[in-house]
Amino acid sequence: MDLIGFHWLDYLAFGRNVNPQEGEAILELGSGYPLHLIYSRKVGPCGRYIGFDNNKKITATSNYLLEKIGLNDHIYHAAGDAFKLDCPKGLFDKIIAVNLWTREMLLPPKKDFYERVYDTLMEGGSYHEKFLDRDQDEGVYQVCRDLKSCGFHEVTRDIVSGGYPFLHWVLQAKK
Repeated sequence: MDLIGFHWLDYLAFGRNVNPQEGEAILELGSGYPLHLIYSRKVGPCGRYIGFDNNKKITATSNYLLEKIGLNDHIYHAAGDAFKLDCPKGLFDKIIAVNLWTREMLLPPKKDFYERVYDTLMEGGSYHEKFLDRDQDEGVYQVCRDLKSCGFHEVTRDIVSGGYPFLHWVLQAKK
């Protein structure tokens, strides 16, 4: 199986759910290599797109590639711990999280993390989270409860396919 091809299709499918718009400010947690470029270009030169990952080598490679293709003026990749998110309030239109939690990490409530996500979003902003392990049902339901308890509304969960016979949970919530 072509894993690189899988990721490209996967990101295309998730990008359709996120639907980035010209001029938006978007934060992607757990962004990995610059596959996020598929939909980060949609924010245009007036928007901002920040990828955030805990792997410094990945972020350095991503920033190098962004510079090479001339997108480093409004798209940036930073290294850090997504679970210690500390951004100014109301900074982003959308926050995207990709596979942040292992099955074991999902079950305890994560209300403190989701409260920081809520605060970081602009009024009317949206949060999108994707779980690459389809067998995380119980944890996904816990995340839905955590999002609602933090003030999010229109919390939805869905199962999507990235183009291969792999299914993933996708959650969306509005501030």
